[in-house]
Amino acid sequence: MSVCIMSVLTNQRVDMKSLIVTLTALCTAVSAWGQINDMERSTPEAEGIPSEKVIALFDSLTSFANTDIHSVMLLRHGKVVAEMYPAPFKAEYGHQLFSCSKTFTSAAVGLAIADNRLRIDDRLAAFFPELLPDSVSEWLAAITVRDLLTMTSGFEVDGRMRTIKSDWIRSYLSHPMAAQPGKRFAYDSIDTYLLSAIVQRVTGMKTIDYLKQRIFTPMGITEAYWEESPEGISCGGWELYLQAESLAKFGQLLLNNGMWNGVQLLPAWWVKEMTSRQVDNPQGDDYGYQMWMCAHPRASRADGAHGQYIIIIPDKDMVVVITQCLTGNGSQEQRLIWDHLLPYVSDTAIKSGPACQKLKKKSAQYAHALPEGKAQPARARQIRSKEFRLEKNSLDWQSVRFEFGGKEAVMYVKDNRNRETAVALGYKEWKTSPIAFFPPNARGTTLGSFSNVPHAFLAGSAYAWTGNDTLEVKLHFVNWMSAAQLEFHFEEDQPTMSIHINYTSASDTETIHLSGI
Repeated sequence: MSVCIMSVLTNQRVDMKSLIVTLTALCTAVSAWGQINDMERSTPEAEGIPSEKVIALFDSLTSFANTDIHSVMLLRHGKVVAEMYPAPFKAEYGHQLFSCSKTFTSAAVGLAIADNRLRIDDRLAAFFPELLPDSVSEWLAAITVRDLLTMTSGFEVDGRMRTIKSDWIRSYLSHPMAAQPGKRFAYDSIDTYLLSAIVQRVTGMKTIDYLKQRIFTPMGITEAYWEESPEGISCGGWELYLQAESLAKFGQLLLNNGMWNGVQLLPAWWVKEMTSRQVDNPQGDDYGYQMWMCAHPRASRADGAHGQYIIIIPDKDMVVVITQCLTGNGSQEQRLIWDHLLPYVSDTAIKSGPACQKLKKKSAQYAHALPEGKAQPARARQIRSKEFRLEKNSLDWQSVRFEFGGKEAVMYVKDNRNRETAVALGYKEWKTSPIAFFPPNARGTTLGSFSNVPHAFLAGSAYAWTGNDTLEVKLHFVNWMSAAQLEFHFEEDQPTMSIHINYTSASDTETIHLSGI
């Protein structure tokens, strides 16, 4: 993070309007990343899709309870026909992808196989002989690359290991096995991590660098980052970081059987293997090579926690990309696509009408709900410039204070590293600021969290006083994925702050006490 950004993020008592202007300018500089609008744009009708059906889809997606849509892109015939980024999100903001990352690791494995660096029936144990336990069981010795790709390694799934261990490969090679390899489907992100480690071992390159060389750079994808393990390996199964349009490009690459602008970047035979059913999953959708099979015939998807999707629909020549913060299981979005959009897709262009212009206008107006209430009640003057120390909390904040001026407001946050950030708060609008503290991370204490993302995180923020003593603040971490809704109660006897992260149920709200300094 640059010195100029940090100097404004830290505690500097300056004129309110000047501070807001400076924060806005810094945010613009930080967020001016490239590669958006690279893909050709068209209208839905020109590609055989009624705009009124797209409007219905967008309206439904933004109205789901406990869901926070960040981006939606619809592609047909290789063109972007509709897209939306509800404020405070923007097309240029990257996104944490969770297990959507797995599909990219599968692509890297396919490249390594095509380069004759790897075979699908190679044994896992052969790549890491120095990390094997003293006694290698028959089942451990039998695990193949294909078993890892299909989540049938047989390992006993343990998501805690990556939060407490730094030697992930050695730890998992010594981990108990619950089934014979190839016999039981059990979704395990460490299977994918091991694939990433294999790619690095056989190519001499981290998976992210291998993909940059072979796929991302040829496709014009420049803003690509991947968290690394304590072992210096791209995590593989989680935390790739890309923009929505980069996801759309990659989806189109798969739809085109690995071809991009006339160049075969990914072998067509491997794309077919990735996107085809390879193993039955008795508890849900079947699985390919690090991709899920969809209810719609021949459709498949990259799928990440909290609702990150690249959906490939070959029979309609379509790709759908969604990024969001979701607490449900995601089936509702897919049903909308299958039942309320695809049946109306035509093989030929259709006549354009008023709905096309309506869609264009609405797409630019979608926004997340702002806090409702007053700008400056009497209590605002009483707490102005007063620093409040926080009890231990899930945000890892030490203290907060507020400055108010007219309808302008700034919340100063001091994190557990004793760094203070000035967060501009919009009233009846979103304001976006670079932040020095880390956003809430759904991966919790996973070692390596937030590594290898080289720029400042951004918070889209707004406030309102919902009562004389109650201040509501909403934060969307627009270039990560999470959100936080804060409610401050400034009663004289015991002020408190309630924290609600990622639209979880009300029972998960955390309430802590504040003490004046």
